[in-house]
Order: sequence, then C-alpha cells, then structure tokens
Amino acid sequence: MMQEKELNRAGIRREVFRLALPVAVSNLLHRMATAVDIFLVGGLGAPAVAAVGLGQLLIFFTMTVVWAVSTGTMVAVAQRWGADRRAEAGRVAVHGLLMTLVLTIPLAVAGFLLAPDAASLLGASVPVQILVGEYCQWVFLAFPATALVHVLTSTMHGAGDTRTPMRIFLVLNLVHVGLAVPLIYGYLGLPALGVEGAAIAVASAEILGVLLFWWQGWARGYLTKGSWDTACIRPIVRVGWPVAIDRMMWQAGQVVYFKILLLYGTAAFATHQLGVSIEALSFMPGLAIGVAAATVVGQSVGSGDILRARQGMAEANRLGILFMSGMGVLFFLFPEPLLRLFTADQEVIRLGVIFLRIAAVSQIPLAVTLVLQGALRGAGDTAYILRVTVVGIWGVRVPLAAAAAWWGLSVAYVWWAFLLDWITRMVLLQRRRRSSRWERTHVKITPVEFGAVAGD
Repeated sequence: MMQEKELNRAGIRREVFRLALPVAVSNLLHRMATAVDIFLVGGLGAPAVAAVGLGQLLIFFTMTVVWAVSTGTMVAVAQRWGADRRAEAGRVAVHGLLMTLVLTIPLAVAGFLLAPDAASLLGASVPVQILVGEYCQWVFLAFPATALVHVLTSTMHGAGDTRTPMRIFLVLNLVHVGLAVPLIYGYLGLPALGVEGAAIAVASAEILGVLLFWWQGWARGYLTKGSWDTACIRPIVRVGWPVAIDRMMWQAGQVVYFKILLLYGTAAFATHQLGVSIEALSFMPGLAIGVAAATVVGQSVGSGDILRARQGMAEANRLGILFMSGMGVLFFLFPEPLLRLFTADQEVIRLGVIFLRIAAVSQIPLAVTLVLQGALRGAGDTAYILRVTVVGIWGVRVPLAAAAAWWGLSVAYVWWAFLLDWITRMVLLQRRRRSSRWERTHVKITPVEFGAVAGD
C-alpha cells in the first residue's frame, strides 16, 4: 500500500509538472509581449513610453471582469471534463465565450472613448494623454478579442491541454514583433506610426489569436454546439463573481499601498517597481503550478476522487516551494548584481538590496499562496479566497504600511508589510487545504437539457 501511494504521488507530481511547464512558457511569452511594446517605443521618447505604460494599465484594470469569467469557465470545464461530461463542458465553454462578448463590448467602447480622460485623472500630461488616445483606440477596439483569448486559454487549461495555448502564444509573439517594428518606425515601406503602430500590432496579434484558438477549440472538441441555456451560465457566475471582487479589492489595495510608497519619494517608489519587475521572474513558476493545480483538482473533484484532489494540492505545493525557494536564494545572495543589470542609480541599488532580501524571505509564503489559490479555485472555493485576499491586503498590508509611514519608519518597514501579508495568506490557505470545507464547495454538475449531441 505504501508503494502504491508513492506511485500515485509520483504520477500526480509528473502530471502537475507536465501541465505547469507550458503554462510557465506561456506566461513568459505574455510578459515579453507587454515588455516588447515598452522597449520598442523607447526610441520615441519618454511620453511614448509613459503612454504605452498607461494604456497597458488601463487594459489591466478592465480585465477584472474577464478574469472572473475565465476562472469560472476553467473550473466548470475542468470538473465536467473530470466527470467525463465533455460535451457538456464544451457547451459551458461556449456560453462562457458568449458571456465574455456581452460584458466586454461595452467596456471596449468605454475604453475607446474615455482612455485620454482616464489618463488625465491619473495625472498624465496633455501630450501623453494624446498618445494614450492613439494607443488605446486600437487596443480597446481589439479588447473583446483579448478577452476571448483569455477565456479560450482557460477552457483548454480546464481540459488539461496547456501545450496548445503555448504554441499559439509563440505564434502571436512572432506576429506581434514582426508587425510592431516596421509599423512603429516605418520600415519595409510602411508609414512610421509610432505609438499607434505598436497598438495596431497588438490588436492584430489578438485578433489572430482568437481565430487560432477558435479553430483549435472546435477541432479538439473543447467547444461543442447546443442551444442557449442559463444552466450553463450559473456555474461560471457562481465561481467567477468572487474572483471579480477579489481583483477589485486587490487593485484598490495596491493603489493605496503605492500612494503610501510615494510618500517616501521617487527613489523608493522606483526601487519598488524595479524590485517587483525582478521578483516577477519567480512568480511565473508559482502561477503556472497554480494553474496546473486548478486543473488537477478540478478534474479530480469532477470525477469524485477527493483523495486525488488532496494529493494534487500537496504535490503542487511542494513543487511551488521547491522552485520559488530557489529564486529566493538567488535574490538573497545576489541582489546587487541583479539590480545593476537594470539601473546604475546608487540610491535605487541601496534600497533595492533591502527590497530583494525581503522578497527572498517572502518566496515560500508567496509560493504556497499562489499554488493553493489555484488549487482551491479548481475546487470552486473562490469565495474563501476572496476573504483571504481582503484579510491580507486590507487587514495586514495597508494598515501596517500606513502605520510605518505615520510613525516615520523607514521604507523597509513598508516592504515588511507585504511579507506579513503573504505569510497571513499562506497560513489561512494551508488551514483551508487541511480542512474538509473546500470539498463541499465544488460546482454541482447537473444534466443540462439539450438536443442529442454525439458524445453525450
């Protein structure tokens, strides 16, 4: 029995790793795509860089509703896939896509019309506002396509296919760069469109992405036909609405936290932004393993195999700790060389050493949080994750950071606040994992009345 248990653990560990590796590559490709635009417009001057950065920030805020639908769709698909109700999973996915279109078209119109005003509210100068308008008119025009790509990616992840999205994202990155360079600077006989050219490249890649994902979704059986039925929407909404509120609470908390950091001056804020960019290298394996855990747990719960779901959580947790603690050692031992790759400012480097060493200590609690959030989402336990987020950001991080600023303590104490935030979340999520409460939160899989479809 012990040998069989070890074999099960090893098999689940391999499954988590198999699913996570392509997701990590996809995350890297996505991060590169956002960084490429900033890098390419750098030759146009600071206003262009600021405009593209603000445009990406506006898209990020607008994505809240998309993350909700994509998470709900992934969980619903994973649990039905695990229950061997694949035709039903495909119909739920199609309903998720229709829901995405209904929600994102008004947001796209609002972004198209109001982006310069939003940039003004954020404090952008008039020249930057004009460039934000040029950039956002194209990226928001393609926003429904961006949203559909996210939901289709989540659908495939729920079905256990992480390689197809990785291949498509590789193609999209090549198309994006291949279009961006000539459109920005006027190479190959094309007009030099500057920031607008960067946006056209993004929009073109997103539209191509929808076509490729749509084709593969039908070809591989992840999408299936069926008439409209609200029963297919309910599991998406039930899982997704806490995710939307979770993201809103997190973003609001981050805004307040950034305002506290700005009290310490430009160098401290720049150090934080640079440190987070470096630390983001460690997020990718954690986030990827979290997606893999969501798939394994979701499919296991759908098949009624709670033991396998528990083993999946445990093995994903171990892998996350293994990979991210290694990054923590790197941050702790070599902070200065890492910082010198990006800046020569001595004050930023001095503060950055403090930040990266605090970030190094946070890697294990951060790993556990990222992985268990994914795993519990796979079980449909998104309402509990929302409560944990509220406690972490509003009960720990923001109050402690504000207290440090109020008492005139150094910026290091503001950074210690995010470490205590992650530790708090880790403890709460570990307690939830060890309890049996998440077992009763999964999406109920009930028959949906449709006409006869092959595979039912």
